[in-house]
Amino acid sequence: MTEHLPRYRNNRPGRVILFTAGILMGATLLLVWSWNTLAVDFFTMPTAQFKHALAFELFLLGMFLIHHTSKRLLTLDRAHRNRIGRSSHGTA
Repeated sequence: MTEHLPRYRNNRPGRVILFTAGILMGATLLLVWSWNTLAVDFFTMPTAQFKHALAFELFLLGMFLIHHTSKRLLTLDRAHRNRIGRSSHGTA
């Protein structure tokens, strides 16, 4: 009976969201721990809270996504212009 049901092993958005959130939270905890261990002890800098580390990681993620998206859009635009230029030259 279960042979007829489709299996969606890798296409579950809930797993991807939970995995991504887990990685983000783990990296944030690691950042807070490392900052509070190194910067506070060695350089007498102020301590960081979880919200500061999370905001910093989201800022870096935003900068990466802006750079990656703009690079992709410029590449697609260039490819589109090249495709239009080739088709107009070949039809004369």
